[in-house]
Amino acid sequence: MAKITKLDDIVSLCKRRGFIFQSSEIYGGLANTWDYGPLGVELMRNLQDSWWDFFVHKRADILGMDTNIFMNPKVWEASGHTQSFTDALIDCKNCQHRTRADHLIQNYFQSQGKEYQVEGLKLAELDEIIRTNKI
Repeated sequence: MAKITKLDDIVSLCKRRGFIFQSSEIYGGLANTWDYGPLGVELMRNLQDSWWDFFVHKRADILGMDTNIFMNPKVWEASGHTQSFTDALIDCKNCQHRTRADHLIQNYFQSQGKEYQVEGLKLAELDEIIRTNKI
Protein backbone atom coordinates (compact mmCIF):
# COMPACT_ATOMS: atom_id res chain seq x y z
CA MET A 1 0.00 0.00 0.00
CA ALA A 2 1.36 3.43 -0.99
CA LYS A 3 2.08 5.97 1.71
CA ILE A 4 -0.29 8.96 1.61
CA THR A 5 1.64 12.14 2.24
CA LYS A 6 -0.53 14.99 0.98
CA LEU A 7 -4.03 16.18 1.71
CA ASP A 8 -4.66 16.19 -2.04
CA ASP A 9 -3.87 12.46 -2.11
CA ILE A 10 -6.36 11.80 0.69
CA VAL A 11 -9.07 13.86 -1.03
CA SER A 12 -8.40 12.08 -4.31
CA LEU A 13 -8.67 8.66 -2.63
CA CYS A 14 -11.90 9.67 -0.86
CA LYS A 15 -13.40 10.87 -4.15
CA ARG A 16 -12.41 7.69 -6.01
CA ARG A 17 -13.87 5.47 -3.30
CA GLY A 18 -17.15 7.39 -3.01
CA PHE A 19 -16.61 8.91 0.42
CA ILE A 20 -16.98 12.51 -0.76
CA PHE A 21 -17.98 14.50 -3.81
CA GLN A 22 -17.57 18.20 -4.45
CA SER A 23 -20.92 19.95 -3.88
CA SER A 24 -22.67 20.92 -7.10
CA GLU A 25 -19.93 19.06 -8.99
CA ILE A 26 -21.93 18.56 -12.18
CA TYR A 27 -22.46 22.34 -12.35
CA GLY A 28 -18.82 23.24 -11.87
CA GLY A 29 -18.59 22.72 -8.13
CA LEU A 30 -18.70 25.03 -5.16
CA ALA A 31 -15.41 25.89 -3.44
CA ASN A 32 -14.69 24.29 -0.07
CA THR A 33 -17.97 22.38 0.12
CA TRP A 34 -18.35 18.63 -0.02
CA ASP A 35 -21.18 16.12 -0.07
CA TYR A 36 -20.85 12.70 1.52
CA GLY A 37 -21.21 9.64 -0.65
CA PRO A 38 -22.55 6.30 0.64
CA LEU A 39 -19.34 5.33 2.44
CA GLY A 40 -18.73 8.87 3.68
CA VAL A 41 -22.17 9.04 5.28
CA GLU A 42 -21.57 5.74 7.09
CA LEU A 43 -18.15 6.89 8.32
CA MET A 44 -19.47 10.29 9.42
CA ARG A 45 -22.40 8.74 11.31
CA ASN A 46 -20.15 6.20 13.02
CA LEU A 47 -17.82 8.97 14.15
CA GLN A 48 -20.73 11.13 15.34
CA ASP A 49 -22.31 8.23 17.22
CA SER A 50 -19.00 7.35 18.87
CA TRP A 51 -18.40 11.00 19.85
CA TRP A 52 -21.96 11.36 21.16
CA ASP A 53 -21.70 8.16 23.18
CA PHE A 54 -18.38 9.18 24.74
CA PHE A 55 -19.20 12.81 25.51
CA VAL A 56 -22.95 12.67 26.20
CA HIS A 57 -24.11 9.18 27.20
CA LYS A 58 -21.11 8.31 29.37
CA ARG A 59 -21.07 11.59 31.27
CA ALA A 60 -23.57 12.74 33.85
CA ASP A 61 -22.60 16.40 33.60
CA ILE A 62 -23.37 16.87 29.90
CA LEU A 63 -26.71 16.97 28.12
CA GLY A 64 -27.10 16.65 24.36
CA MET A 65 -28.67 19.37 22.28
CA ASP A 66 -29.07 19.96 18.55
CA THR A 67 -29.86 23.46 17.30
CA ASN A 68 -29.81 25.43 14.08
CA ILE A 69 -27.18 27.98 13.16
CA PHE A 70 -29.70 29.78 10.96
CA MET A 71 -31.43 32.08 13.40
CA ASN A 72 -33.06 35.44 13.59
CA PRO A 73 -30.26 38.05 13.34
CA LYS A 74 -31.38 39.46 16.72
CA VAL A 75 -30.04 36.28 18.38
CA TRP A 76 -26.57 36.84 16.89
CA GLU A 77 -26.67 40.51 17.90
CA ALA A 78 -27.72 39.69 21.47
CA SER A 79 -24.89 37.18 21.82
CA GLY A 80 -22.31 39.69 20.61
CA HIS A 81 -21.39 37.71 17.50
CA THR A 82 -22.09 40.51 15.02
CA GLN A 83 -19.98 43.11 16.82
CA SER A 84 -16.94 41.28 18.10
CA PHE A 85 -16.55 38.06 16.12
CA THR A 86 -14.55 39.13 13.10
CA ASP A 87 -11.25 37.62 12.08
CA ALA A 88 -8.94 39.42 9.67
CA LEU A 89 -7.82 36.97 6.98
CA ILE A 90 -4.73 37.04 4.80
CA ASP A 91 -4.54 35.34 1.38
CA CYS A 92 -1.14 34.11 0.18
CA LYS A 93 -0.77 34.88 -3.51
CA ASN A 94 1.81 32.10 -3.97
CA CYS A 95 0.18 29.06 -2.35
CA GLN A 96 -3.44 30.30 -2.32
CA HIS A 97 -3.63 29.54 1.43
CA ARG A 98 -5.85 31.69 3.65
CA THR A 99 -4.94 32.25 7.29
CA ARG A 100 -5.99 34.50 10.13
CA ALA A 101 -3.81 37.60 10.46
CA ASP A 102 -3.43 37.17 14.23
CA HIS A 103 -2.29 33.56 13.82
CA LEU A 104 0.16 34.58 11.09
CA ILE A 105 1.72 37.22 13.34
CA GLN A 106 1.87 34.99 16.42
CA ASN A 107 3.39 32.10 14.44
CA TYR A 108 5.98 34.43 12.94
CA PHE A 109 7.10 35.73 16.33
CA GLN A 110 7.07 32.24 17.86
CA SER A 111 9.42 31.10 15.08
CA GLN A 112 11.69 33.97 16.17
CA GLY A 113 11.57 32.76 19.77
CA LYS A 114 9.40 35.67 20.90
CA GLU A 115 5.86 36.07 22.17
CA TYR A 116 3.59 38.69 20.72
CA GLN A 117 0.02 39.37 21.83
CA VAL A 118 -2.27 40.60 19.06
CA GLU A 119 -5.64 39.91 20.62
CA GLY A 120 -7.87 42.97 20.49
CA LEU A 121 -5.77 44.85 17.95
CA LYS A 122 -7.54 46.67 15.15
CA LEU A 123 -7.20 45.72 11.50
CA ALA A 124 -4.92 48.70 10.79
CA GLU A 125 -2.65 47.70 13.68
CA LEU A 126 -2.41 44.11 12.43
CA ASP A 127 -1.63 45.39 8.94
CA GLU A 128 1.11 47.64 10.31
CA ILE A 129 2.76 44.76 12.22
CA ILE A 130 2.72 42.58 9.09
CA ARG A 131 4.19 45.36 6.91
CA THR A 132 6.81 46.50 9.45
CA ASN A 133 8.08 42.97 10.07
CA LYS A 134 7.69 41.90 6.41
CA ILE A 135 5.71 38.84 7.45
